[in-house]
Amino acid sequence: MNRAPGQRRLGILLPQAETVGGAETMLLAVAAELAADSAVDLTLYALGQGAVVDELRQAGLPLDCLPSFRLRRPLAWWQAQKELTPLLVRDQPEMLLSWQAKAHLVGQPAARVAGVRASWFQHGYPDRGRIDRLARRLPTAGVF
Repeated sequence: MNRAPGQRRLGILLPQAETVGGAETMLLAVAAELAADSAVDLTLYALGQGAVVDELRQAGLPLDCLPSFRLRRPLAWWQAQKELTPLLVRDQPEMLLSWQAKAHLVGQPAARVAGVRASWFQHGYPDRGRIDRLARRLPTAGVF
């Protein structure tokens, strides 16, 4: 993939494609700002279809959709990782930023296989819930 000199390539993985609250609203604002920045080559990946995906596509942002899944279905979780890996190999982002802990559970293993640094954006305080506990156990380049 070609990019302008000095341009940084970033991938963002959305954990869901529906507008639920502040995290998704923030994502839409951040994606718009990054897309307008000529120093950033942004690619988005979403776990499922929905209103957020529709808004990002209407804004003309590059976006790939993966199947949504429930964490209690390990085979579907693994399938999402398996489908994300070749997309990361194709796009070669310098970093994959998973938008929330659930996305990191898919993004980090796929990024590791693709040779991409992985980080995640934790919205709110960490809790003792299963998803946050699992996400904290995975290696990361940073938690924002």
